[in-house]
Amino acid sequence: MEPNGNINEPPLTVSSRLEVSNLTLRLPPLPLSASPVASLLAHVFAAGPGAQLRLSGVTVEAASCGELAAFATQLCDPGSWRHTARLRVLGSVVQYDSGSMPIAAAVMAANVSAAEAVEAGGGVPYAELEATGFKCPESYPPPPSWPCTATTAGTAAELRGALDLMASTYRVLLVSLTGSISLDGTAWDAPLTA
Repeated sequence: MEPNGNINEPPLTVSSRLEVSNLTLRLPPLPLSASPVASLLAHVFAAGPGAQLRLSGVTVEAASCGELAAFATQLCDPGSWRHTARLRVLGSVVQYDSGSMPIAAAVMAANVSAAEAVEAGGGVPYAELEATGFKCPESYPPPPSWPCTATTAGTAAELRGALDLMASTYRVLLVSLTGSISLDGTAWDAPLTA
């Protein structure tokens, strides 16, 4: 234990595996140096080369809605967005059906320079995410609008539903089409909600 009361756990090492499942994980605030927010987990977990971390069925509460919104904004960058049916951003929830997120390399967590990390073979480890959602803390009311929405649509009705989400999105709406869609009149008769 460190003098300030924090537990100084060794990072996951080669051949080690940590699986976290079916629980709620409440994250501490991001360090001030964590901007832009590329990962909500990098300040919580560190791993050496070959180590594995897996989150399955986990609800992750960000320290604040602001941190989650910053992460969602970066995630929904139209210049880097890729078609996917495995990741959705709906309101203040970022839902991974499957995917990954970078975590800290053990050598970086030990305050080693980037050059020393590369020399030590410290690549960027990732956490595997399955059925894992990131959300605002319970104590925060969800904001009325969100910087982005990312969802899927495989039918005309689903596409119409996705377009209705524009009302709660103030920056960008990304829709990954999962099938051929015929735009018949039945899904498009009513005006979009505003």
